[in-house]
Amino acid sequence: MAITEKVTVTLSSETLAAGRARAIADGASFSAWLDQAARRQIRAEAAAEFAEWEKANLPQGFMDAADQAGQETLPASARW
Repeated sequence: MAITEKVTVTLSSETLAAGRARAIADGASFSAWLDQAARRQIRAEAAAEFAEWEKANLPQGFMDAADQAGQETLPASARW
């Protein structure tokens, strides 16, 4: 289990209300919902950075070929 820390954040009233509403809709506490939202953003930014690096550093089509090769060798249960 991850160690948690208590922090103070400042949000606009609109953002706070929308976040609380989404947390309720998702059946989560606002803290848990905010943690997941931050994690999603971090993953999205990391994926975008990797895609940019990939485009600049690998031959065009390299990852498509690697994905295709992986799909052919992995059992169906392990495929994306």
